Amino acid sequence: MKKKKLLYFMVLVVLFSLFMISCSEDSSTEPDDNDPLFTEFYGTPTINPSAIFTAEATDVTIRASISANPNLMDNGVNLVRVDGDNNVVEAICQLFDDGDLTNGDEILGDNVYSAIHSFNLASAGEIRLRVAATTLNGNDEIIDYSSVFLLTAVDNNSDADYIEVSTMQENIGDTFETNLDASDIETALEDTYNWITQQPGIENAEMRENGIMVEYENGIMGGIMVYQADEQGEIDTKGWNSSKRQDHHPIKVEYQTRGINNNIIVPKVTEEEDVIGNNNILIWAPFEAAFKTDMRPSLETIIENTEQEVNLVTMADAECTIASLYSLTDYGLIIFDSHGSEGKELGTAEEVTNWTFVQNYINLLLNRVSIWTNVKVGYNGGVAVRKDIFAIHAPFINSLPGTFQNALIFNGSCESTMNSDLKDAFLNKGAKTYFGFDKVVNTTFCKNVCDDIVQAIVVDFENTGDAFTAGQNDPQSPNALFEMYGSEELHYSMDLINGDFEYGNLTGWSRSGDGRVITQLAYMGPTQGSFMGIISTGLGYTTDSGSIYQSFRVPENDHQLSFKWNFLSEELMEWVGSQYQDYFKVAIIDNEGYESTILYKDVDEIAENYGPYLVSPDIEFDVGDVYATGWNTFSYDLNFYAGQIVTIKFTSGDVGDSAYDTAILLDEIKVGED
Repeated sequence: MKKKKLLYFMVLVVLFSLFMISCSEDSSTEPDDNDPLFTEFYGTPTINPSAIFTAEATDVTIRASISANPNLMDNGVNLVRVDGDNNVVEAICQLFDDGDLTNGDEILGDNVYSAIHSFNLASAGEIRLRVAATTLNGNDEIIDYSSVFLLTAVDNNSDADYIEVSTMQENIGDTFETNLDASDIETALEDTYNWITQQPGIENAEMRENGIMVEYENGIMGGIMVYQADEQGEIDTKGWNSSKRQDHHPIKVEYQTRGINNNIIVPKVTEEEDVIGNNNILIWAPFEAAFKTDMRPSLETIIENTEQEVNLVTMADAECTIASLYSLTDYGLIIFDSHGSEGKELGTAEEVTNWTFVQNYINLLLNRVSIWTNVKVGYNGGVAVRKDIFAIHAPFINSLPGTFQNALIFNGSCESTMNSDLKDAFLNKGAKTYFGFDKVVNTTFCKNVCDDIVQAIVVDFENTGDAFTAGQNDPQSPNALFEMYGSEELHYSMDLINGDFEYGNLTGWSRSGDGRVITQLAYMGPTQGSFMGIISTGLGYTTDSGSIYQSFRVPENDHQLSFKWNFLSEELMEWVGSQYQDYFKVAIIDNEGYESTILYKDVDEIAENYGPYLVSPDIEFDVGDVYATGWNTFSYDLNFYAGQIVTIKFTSGDVGDSAYDTAILLDEIKVGED
């Protein structure tokens, strides 16, 4: 029963035409959590990809998470297109919660509805989309809508644009080198800027502290960024420091068609706790080999000394590509050790070739990324290194899938707070605190303040306000000011939080493999509230066995641990007594890294002691019938760890092979509560 057919979709199109064509955002009723007639959408639906080429059929995956509702109509969740006033223009397709990967759906009955729809848009632009959920009240239909989300279409002129942009970038680099042979860096850049403004195909150009930014007529952003080496051939600043600011010269009238409009984004106000969402830490250092002072080694040493369990990921030099940033929202603490410019761009190490240009063409057209001709000038002059690389912009952060879970961002690049573009993009995406510099910063000062922040936050468990010392200036010219924006209360929690998963996400928990939060699994719901956790040996698209873990301090006097669990497996009952023994394990890891298993259940023990019962066909995973134990409660006294920081880790594991899936439902994880 993996795939449901669209038996009634033509009828639905007619119904939407009759009942929805006049529905607007104002006419849809606000959901009431206590009213079963209404359906609540948890967040904005996701769309991937969010931009496609015109006149090319492209499969796009849409997912929407909604509240459990017994009155939801069969075939009642649908994607619709709306106009600028949110009037429904057309019904596009149905979304399914059937566990069928051909529909993009991973788990049957988890209230995450999915569809894979082939879009083929004739012209460039945006279409506005919403998901509509229809419930039945007697003979009346009640329609609730998600937030609006967009699908963008662009024309594919990648071959011609690559030739145009790469040729001009090369000419800009050649012109700068020629000018540098006869002058200093400042004069060479100014002469190059004057030359650029006279060239065809240029819409706009802007002098920067350490380079020139260019907007081409095709909408792609490019330019040149210059850094000067010291006597040892190393880069001691994260930008080149000019002794004077350059004025913006006007472009010839015949080449002026539009300017650059940088919209100011107002950070959202949230009522969530000021707790860093997970223990995943990323150090991202695309220019580590070039910088005089490396930030990563000392940071790794500091982080090793924390008493909490962390997942530290480091990427350096060529590893730091555009693709390496697509999972950025998975991290709770992110440290960028890179080049930057005016708080608007952040450099990567990915070189521009014909292939990478085509791969990032949509990102380029939508100004999510730009191209830098990255130039290293020798201590005594002359160009030592020159290559074209990509840089990311604020729209790239806006377009990332998911949201940050109260993340802390340390942007260790030059001028990272000079303008609000990147700062606001991160904060508006769910980050809570942002650190950066108002001017060109030297590598040693950047390393030192970053070490202080990480020591205070990760090891000493201070909040961002206590960790930050206002008024710190780089002692070297141009004396960049270290700045903090956002929450002054952000910190790692030493209490076990979100054990009931009522945040609606994994805030507080770090994940490896398949771990997520759901509202129900077919007819199985949480033991309380609206949400529960699930870990598995790899449901849907995920192939890795799952675990979630969280560090916390065990209370001195009230240290009883308890939680509820429900074991579901396809290995029951067919593979009882065999080598195929999927398991559920719970372990406590102390601050020295010693792991103690407090609960372990495999297929044989479940079959012998828990009376598993058949839950298929209501619940299906992949290849076999699913059996479940139902909800069980486990308690354990953590008195041995009283006053200590420990990590609790829940794991769903494979033994034998991964053909048959197992999942564990979790809820009401508590420590020190009656």
